[in-house]
Amino acid sequence: MVRTTPLLPGNRTVLACISVATLLAAPALAVEYTDGPAVAVPGFKSEGPGDPMGKGLAAMIVVDLVNLTQNEDSKYLDCKMAVVEWDRRDEVLKEIELSQRPEFDPATRLENRLIDPRYFVEGTVTTGADNQTTSWSLQVRDARTGQIVALDKGQTDKPLDVSGEIADRLACSLCRKGRGYSGKPLPYQNCTPALPPDAPVKDAAEPSPADAVDKARKAIDKVKSLKGLWGG
Repeated sequence: MVRTTPLLPGNRTVLACISVATLLAAPALAVEYTDGPAVAVPGFKSEGPGDPMGKGLAAMIVVDLVNLTQNEDSKYLDCKMAVVEWDRRDEVLKEIELSQRPEFDPATRLENRLIDPRYFVEGTVTTGADNQTTSWSLQVRDARTGQIVALDKGQTDKPLDVSGEIADRLACSLCRKGRGYSGKPLPYQNCTPALPPDAPVKDAAEPSPADAVDKARKAIDKVKSLKGLWGG
């Protein structure tokens, strides 16, 4: 049984590798990415006996976000989301710094064009004492303002099967498609967003299909009114 915010079924395509940022040209400052939302997913904090689950779920969400925004048949293809590697960032910066030393050939030096994330997906993954259930509590934080712009919480007995659904809700919350007559970017319509931070999130009895549809509509309406999202 899965108890969570309304989910959308999604196909998961495993990528052999993830390309997230290039190291080519600009001296010391990170690059501000303006084509779409730039998102980093650091390893989540783990609680309970399933200690590696936090980092494992974060890594799977990274793969799913890349797939959602790069696959040719994805509804988010024109979102142009940049998924930024974060856990190894310090290592990469040290390599760049090392390559700038005088003993290195200037023609082979690495220069910093790492993308600066606008949004961080952070949170905690908790494994039950019986090691049979896993719950998560995630938030999307705007790095510029510190504002929490979306939440995603839930519980499942199949933790390896939920990352795609979480990634879909996160992409739905952050991606924008086209612009309305007002000139403001429009949210995607055929997806279920993560909940806005003012929404009550708690475990409850299994909702009826009508309740689930009603909650999804209310969540979408609230997300449309959120301020601080990319381009909003």
